[in-house]
Amino acid sequence: MALTMLTGRPNKRNEDKKDQRPSRMKESAVKTVALNVFPKPSRRLGKYGKKYWQTLREELGPSKIVTAADIPLLESACIAYNVYCELEDEMNESVSKRFTTTALGGKILSAESIESKRQLELAIKILQQYGVTPLSRMRIRGTEPAAADPLGEFRERHG
Repeated sequence: MALTMLTGRPNKRNEDKKDQRPSRMKESAVKTVALNVFPKPSRRLGKYGKKYWQTLREELGPSKIVTAADIPLLESACIAYNVYCELEDEMNESVSKRFTTTALGGKILSAESIESKRQLELAIKILQQYGVTPLSRMRIRGTEPAAADPLGEFRERHG
């Protein structure tokens, strides 16, 4: 058996293009479309949640950043805000509901106070993603293109 010396570059393999692996980016890309019309508030939002939903509608509706997938998350933020407001109303009726006395006689926050704070924090965390809080509003709206340079036309002519 004799060995033969090969010279040059080997040929490319002939494969069908169907056998090639498709790009993962194309497969995993999710098509998201912003809502043109902000939906009406759900029945489960409660009195304060519905009022806050209207605020969100006015704030986020024109910005066109909300998709259909975002609606349940915004609803949960409104529900958390509603629970917070109802607990605060209940605790404002009497100061004794805000604090409880321990067995040793010390004062600590009641369960309602702790839950009220937790619900408010939850609502704020959700709403920060949509630019509803003052700081996040600056981040989202700060990306708008700068206004046209009033002297730009003059500079182009006299460059």
